[in-house]
Amino acid sequence: MSNTPRTRLAPDKPTIKILLYTDDPQIAETHEFGQFLGLGSMKERLEAHKPAFADLDVRWISRNPDADHHAANKLNDILSREHYDEIWFFGMHQCNTNKFSLLERRGGAESELNEEEIAALTEWMRIGDDGCGGGGILMTGDHSNENPLYGLAATNGNHNDPAAGPEFLGIGRALGCHVPRAGALRKWEGSPTHRSDDSFSTISNGGFQMDRIPQQLELRPVDVKGDPDPDGQPHPLFFYREGRYIQFFPDHAHEGAVVTPDVEALLDREVWPCDASGRQILPHVVARGTDARRPNDPINIIATYNGDLAGVGRIVADSTFHHYMNLNLRGFPHPALTDSPSDQIGQFYANLAVWLAPKYKRQAMARLMFSELARYTPLQEAQEAAESTGATARSLLAMASSCELHELTEVDTPVEMADLYGAREIQMPSRHGLSGSVLKSSHDAVRVAGSAMDPDFQLRSIIKAGLKERFQEQEGQVRNTLQTLSGLPIIGNGASVCDEANESWTIQTLSDPRPGRPQADNMYFFCLSIDEGIISGRVSDSDSGEYLSPVTGTLMPLEDSEGSFSMTLDFFRDAQRVTICGVRSLRSFRGTFTCAATAAEAASAGASYAYTYMDVAMTPGDGDTGSASGTQT
Repeated sequence: MSNTPRTRLAPDKPTIKILLYTDDPQIAETHEFGQFLGLGSMKERLEAHKPAFADLDVRWISRNPDADHHAANKLNDILSREHYDEIWFFGMHQCNTNKFSLLERRGGAESELNEEEIAALTEWMRIGDDGCGGGGILMTGDHSNENPLYGLAATNGNHNDPAAGPEFLGIGRALGCHVPRAGALRKWEGSPTHRSDDSFSTISNGGFQMDRIPQQLELRPVDVKGDPDPDGQPHPLFFYREGRYIQFFPDHAHEGAVVTPDVEALLDREVWPCDASGRQILPHVVARGTDARRPNDPINIIATYNGDLAGVGRIVADSTFHHYMNLNLRGFPHPALTDSPSDQIGQFYANLAVWLAPKYKRQAMARLMFSELARYTPLQEAQEAAESTGATARSLLAMASSCELHELTEVDTPVEMADLYGAREIQMPSRHGLSGSVLKSSHDAVRVAGSAMDPDFQLRSIIKAGLKERFQEQEGQVRNTLQTLSGLPIIGNGASVCDEANESWTIQTLSDPRPGRPQADNMYFFCLSIDEGIISGRVSDSDSGEYLSPVTGTLMPLEDSEGSFSMTLDFFRDAQRVTICGVRSLRSFRGTFTCAATAAEAASAGASYAYTYMDVAMTPGDGDTGSASGTQT
């Protein structure tokens, strides 16, 4: 018997460490009565929605602990003493001043970050050669107030001339404006201010910031890399439940301004680095709000920067810290019902914690997720197709949020595989297929090694192997699809799409009679692959030969003497989702069909199907039902 030491497969549960950094003890971590600017209510909701595959460790530190200690907690000192994965900035002070005060004219000689702190942050945000680092930042602040330096002498490196400087400086500017990249995503000088004629108010329906009426967000669609895409979906920060998104935020009477740097600033590649291909990674506004006084002029609420792609940490910039304060959360009871504004707001805080976590920390979470699923006995025994295994896995992951599942599925996707899918017609493989392929790869490793693995076992390699296998499978299918769309002969990974291992079916659908409308008579040609009851394949118009869409479905045995099966086929014809259901015998099929035409279903097809076609015509229809019959050809 081997004396090689053994260890369990499952990795340890990682911890996401978050620093809540402020410069004023008023922005405390409590929600005691009268602590209006505290962060206690936000922390409570964050804990209630904490991720499934990581623990949270949230610490609060004030740069100025009290009225007798100015700048006692500088960031370079904090980061040298203890590791943090994320820093959430909640600053009140505007700039350096010649007098330290925590009262009306808040500030002091060392209110702004110094060069040592900026250097420490720059290094902390960098992803190292070992894959570690890449700290994430939430940057907040608020509207601008009068410059506290007017009439005062500037000292200790203050960057504002009291005679010629700006009349208004943003609240939170002292901490925020010098943070690498993150400081450039908020406007720190000039308007918007607290004055009614140049403020940004998101107060809804004439209410006030402590009522139960939230502001409604306008979510901007993005692609899988976070870049604007009119055919995309809302940013993962706003994922709520499967196929649903966070729509609400607390409101506030005078918010600050989120901005993105101009082209000249972005040309500085030392500040805004490039990905491996030389493409400069840019920040983007992903959510906007409405000022009731100017409803046709939306204001920026949230901007994001996906530093993963450029070897640095991720960033989220928010228009105001009031989206996190006890004062603005008072009207939203907690605990809260699912789908309520309060529950959606709490989920956003948890999404922030996951999305801002360094890449290596999300990779550790992904390894834990896949290893736990791989060790789940029914999955190990099932031997299902990847798509079916992935769907089963999703049902077992109900305790994880949609954002967490998205991020943990995406984090180890091989870049060289993802780059194969530049065609707009086709998105990434479905999440069911991706996670299912990884699980099957994990199951194989577990079955070979038993319940324990050698110490040098690397689960990350298994995850990448599973993902790569799924992408390679889809690469052949993508090529076949594009060849079909162009009318060229079908080629693939060593075999045509409809080889002897597949089934070809011709099915005719005839719509039910409707007054004043002729019956719709369509003939479809299906090329189907069936693996343990899971159907995949493609469908074309049998008359014209025009390719229509991928097909998914199920095949289930019926308990009858004929040996019949229940067969369901789902596909798209333009923006219409068609479902054919019926009974198939040896070579014949009889059943019914339904046709529902909604833009929402076509746009969200990727949540349930192996492909998403983005260029379909979004023309709503009024639906059809009818009969279907066909033969195997």
